Amino acid sequence: VTLNYQNEHFVKHVNEGGLGVTITPNGIIQIWNGRSQTPIAHVREIPATFNGKAIFNVQNAMFMIAAVSRYMSVNDIYSGLTTFYTDRNQTPGRMNLERIKGARVIIDYGHNAEAFRVQSEFIENLFIDQGKTGRKAIVFGLPGDRQDSSLRNAVKEIAGNYDRYFLKEDWLLRGRKSGELIELIADELKNNGVDETKIEQFYGEGITELDAVKSMFNWLKTDDVVILQADDIPKVQDYLLRTLAGVSDLQFPTITQRFSDPEDQVYDFAK
Repeated sequence: VTLNYQNEHFVKHVNEGGLGVTITPNGIIQIWNGRSQTPIAHVREIPATFNGKAIFNVQNAMFMIAAVSRYMSVNDIYSGLTTFYTDRNQTPGRMNLERIKGARVIIDYGHNAEAFRVQSEFIENLFIDQGKTGRKAIVFGLPGDRQDSSLRNAVKEIAGNYDRYFLKEDWLLRGRKSGELIELIADELKNNGVDETKIEQFYGEGITELDAVKSMFNWLKTDDVVILQADDIPKVQDYLLRTLAGVSDLQFPTITQRFSDPEDQVYDFAK
């Protein structure tokens, strides 16, 4: 499996009769079986990839195809990919896009440096998609049962990528004292060039991640793009959407999350 169809190991493998999955420069995921090529779907048809902007989900889709291609028909694979949505109905708390106050809020959770990196890449892609209007923000905390070095490495991945940082604690501190992780995160952000005026901290007796969510909501304006890393998913969804945004019915019909892309969009996945 590779994003680069010209990868020398991939080319050698399929030329020798091996099975592989890759993607064309214009966004079509294909199964290569020896010298035959079978197109499966364009990334625009796979809601979880957000028109190819969530590159990690392009990769996830490709690995899924590779795993089941011996056992399922092309039509069944296509059907699965094109009817799987990262919304609050099918994957609550995992890449759920919500439209709030004319802005885009992505509810997700990242536990490590790699997750933070791909989230930031995705948010930047959405930001570019809308012409770099608006602002970018992140509402997040980190799990306490990680080494400090791992936590600091994760923070480094987001330092400088956002206009606002809302720091909050998970409901379960996993052995840490209240405020300990927040201070570590803030310290690492500042060590990596983030102005402290861009950082808001939420911890202490009676303060929860919902207070950070409320502050983000009040800060939010049209065209902003936010990644909200929810710990208690039902509480955050209910508070953000019902209490703050005034949504009366949270059980919306599942809809495809699509963004404006020209038909001749060229994707540089191999980069």
